[in-house]
Amino acid sequence: MSTKSLALILAGLFLFSGCIVSSTKRKVRAGRRIVAHIHTAATARDKKTATLEAAIAIALSAKEVKETRPFSEAFFRYRDGDSAGAATAFCQGMMRNKIKNPAIVLGAMAAITLVGERNQLQWKRFLNLMLYESKRCARHYVRE
Repeated sequence: MSTKSLALILAGLFLFSGCIVSSTKRKVRAGRRIVAHIHTAATARDKKTATLEAAIAIALSAKEVKETRPFSEAFFRYRDGDSAGAATAFCQGMMRNKIKNPAIVLGAMAAITLVGERNQLQWKRFLNLMLYESKRCARHYVRE
């Protein structure tokens, strides 16, 4: 084996190891975010709200969404009857996280089953409204 080919192989291994390290770092950061969300939920006063908020945050952390608060805020506003405020919060979350495809967020949020049977219809309506509003939101921000 020539020294040139050996050098290329070693350089390739070095570059590949960098990819492995960076993906591991990303996974560790995501894990730390999830632990932080669970800790916040465990120390909250209102357990039902905290559990739902933590579930949303954990589902979004798995998709590497950094700022999850606007999305949980959107659901709580929708639940309180403020559809326009919910849409605004959802759009802010998409813009802050630089997400262009709402399916990334909505797919992660749809995976949550902690809401219970009683709220499933409300949850489905919320996801449909946010899908509609996120299309309007994307058009609005693209024009500006």
